[in-house]
Amino acid sequence: AIDAEADLLLCPSPLAAATCRIERAALTAKRGRRGSARIAHVGQTGIDSLVRAAAAERDWPSFRACVEAILGTDDGKWALVTLHRAALTDDPKLLRSTVVQIAGACAENGYRPVWATHPRVTGNPGHAKALSAFLALGGRVIDPLGYRSLAALLLARDGRDEVSGFADRAIVVTDSGGLAEDAAYARVPVVIVRPTTERQEILAAFPWRVGIVAPGWDDSAMRAEVKAAVAMTRGYVPSFYGDGYPYAPLDDGSPGLPAATASARTALAISDYLTAGYGVFP
Repeated sequence: AIDAEADLLLCPSPLAAATCRIERAALTAKRGRRGSARIAHVGQTGIDSLVRAAAAERDWPSFRACVEAILGTDDGKWALVTLHRAALTDDPKLLRSTVVQIAGACAENGYRPVWATHPRVTGNPGHAKALSAFLALGGRVIDPLGYRSLAALLLARDGRDEVSGFADRAIVVTDSGGLAEDAAYARVPVVIVRPTTERQEILAAFPWRVGIVAPGWDDSAMRAEVKAAVAMTRGYVPSFYGDGYPYAPLDDGSPGLPAATASARTALAISDYLTAGYGVFP
């Protein structure tokens, strides 16, 4: 309904922009006149937040404590596990089966699973068996991670300190669409523990580092997806989400190229619309 009345639609991806065009065509057919909304692909502002949060957090004592809680004294390979959706956490038997599958699959591939638990889990006495089973299989259970600490861990690959390289020796196993999106952008392979995901852009942008598996009773699919995740490429590729970093000024002091952040592209799209230019973004 809001889209139907909007003058300017700002989309995170080409897929979203295409969907808006389809909806605009359907609205036009229904109303008998062409929809007037302008559609701009600007990227995902959440990626900008991820990069800025990581930069702000890296030197915080709370982040150091977070790193110690996750890594301990071991510098091995880690699987960061988060599970919070009610469809999974409201079913103690299903949750126990799923975390046992995750822990077993990670152990087979040399990754130690670290479960950042959600209040739905720790606050439910019925999940004691799931927690115990996960620990018995060599997993570690920690408190929920703050967003800035999580962002800094995902992007810890620049050589600045002892945390550097965490992202190069980690995978993420989660039912969170937002975390899956952030991790895939950060070049950390992801296994999404859901039958499907509404974040179809992740599959379009990073198909080689995102796997999907439904929680259930047969662990063969989980083992296959985790095995595929640890073998996935971690190389950088440009993303239609934007790269999260503004370009630096040139050496002669003149401005650099236009910022590649979604936030900057959004501002430019709005400015372009207000000045009736319309043509900056396809």
